[in-house]
Amino acid sequence: MFNSFSETGTQIALLCTAGVLAGGLNAVAGGGSFISFPALLLCNVPPISANATNSLATWPGLVSAFWGYRARLRPHWHVLLVVSLLSVIGGTAGGLLVLLTPPGVFSHLIPYLLLAGTILFLLSFFRRSARGSAEIDEAEARTVLPQKTVDARSFAQFAVSLYGGYFAGGAGILQIATLSMFGIEDVQFILGLKNLFGVLMSGASVVTLMAGGKIVWPEAIVLTVGSIAGGYFGGRIAQRTNPKLMRASVAVLCCVVTLFFFLKHR
Repeated sequence: MFNSFSETGTQIALLCTAGVLAGGLNAVAGGGSFISFPALLLCNVPPISANATNSLATWPGLVSAFWGYRARLRPHWHVLLVVSLLSVIGGTAGGLLVLLTPPGVFSHLIPYLLLAGTILFLLSFFRRSARGSAEIDEAEARTVLPQKTVDARSFAQFAVSLYGGYFAGGAGILQIATLSMFGIEDVQFILGLKNLFGVLMSGASVVTLMAGGKIVWPEAIVLTVGSIAGGYFGGRIAQRTNPKLMRASVAVLCCVVTLFFFLKHR
């Protein structure tokens, strides 16, 4: 969909840069689509196709970011099965909703969904301090993560996954807020879970959107390359960042992203 040879270089540079920034942001706190989605629109990609292409392009960045957290999550695989399954189901349902939604409708819901996630995270931020250096143990992980599909936390995770499958913008922020409200205080564990569940919900949505023919491949390839690089280095940087500073930065990011979308759609 690149329009002409003279524009190709500029668009490639724009999309590659947006991919790097989005991948790094997604690895740390989510919200990377606030960079990559507008970049696709600037390249004249239609909104629904931009949404689908953005989901595909940012997914490898989530995979590379998750890879950096695999050791931290490995002891807890058996307690993550229910939440992982809910993430796949919700992501698939979100992708189906995209295919059924008229162009432009979904964008008007984004500011309000982001506002809900921001409020949740801010409440959790002021309610507890981070224990970034103390890793969560198996007993605590089993307590704070739902082990049954019929559970208030399970419904919350499904809702996050449904949103993440529908539109990637802010899904990471909403996931962080939800995990914080579950009672998880280890910031690094939260980020690892965010990346894992992001891989699952976005992957399921991407498969659905690919089947629906909504991907714009030239732009997707360029954006994907940048996203992989950004996600890899962002994930490594996040694990070396002071936990309290990280939570404060995420809180600011929540507010900035939410304000951006409210101003954009007012």
